[in-house]
Amino acid sequence: MPTTEVILGFDVGSKRIGIAVGQSITQSANPIAVLSTGDAIPWKHIDKLVNQWRPTTFVVGLPIQADQQLGNIGKRAQKFAQLLEERYIKPTHLIDEHLSTKSAISVQKDATMKAKLGIDAFAAKLIIETWLTQQN
Repeated sequence: MPTTEVILGFDVGSKRIGIAVGQSITQSANPIAVLSTGDAIPWKHIDKLVNQWRPTTFVVGLPIQADQQLGNIGKRAQKFAQLLEERYIKPTHLIDEHLSTKSAISVQKDATMKAKLGIDAFAAKLIIETWLTQQN
């Protein structure tokens, strides 16, 4: 029987971090939270989510610009991934996600969930699902 891998995915922005949870058996994910970042990473809230979901892996979206460079948000996402891995001692993967927010907007049809969680959490969902697809 295959081992189920639980993944927390993150869409890091300048003001918010969208978070989703997924698992390897169904190759799917669900949006779960959007956290405001302000001047600091909201570790207290992330700690709660890690304790609740007990992920085996983290996936962080890395927005690569059209010229293949990392802008400020890309560098922020890269640093966040490094801190995440150091804090929880779990494998952390970066995945190109430059279109995840646009894709999340185009596929998000449930206005109630969109209003409740925001598009950032749906982008995190797509980040996880893209990563899971690439693992096969």
